[in-house]
Amino acid sequence: MPYPAYTKVTREDASALWAYLRTLEPVRNEVRPNQLEFPFNIRRPATSTWDLINFRPSVFRPDPTKSEAWNRGAYLVEGLGHCGTFRTSSKNDDQ
Repeated sequence: MPYPAYTKVTREDASALWAYLRTLEPVRNEVRPNQLEFPFNIRRPATSTWDLINFRPSVFRPDPTKSEAWNRGAYLVEGLGHCGTFRTSSKNDDQ
């Protein structure tokens, strides 16, 4: 899950999403154990190290040259849709 993209989501929107998700009935299903072999099975230290090196908190910055509707769409795509996570360089996160 590209969780770093969610840093652009406002606290209010994140809380609203969490509240909505908590209203849904859980799906009961068996989850198979992780089958990854070493070193790929060491997830916590790997993600913590990656975060330390690469993660930078961010906020969505509206483009003043664009319309309110355009900026709303950009907010949804960049934060909740995290489309830019796979299609743009991480060096451009604040642009």
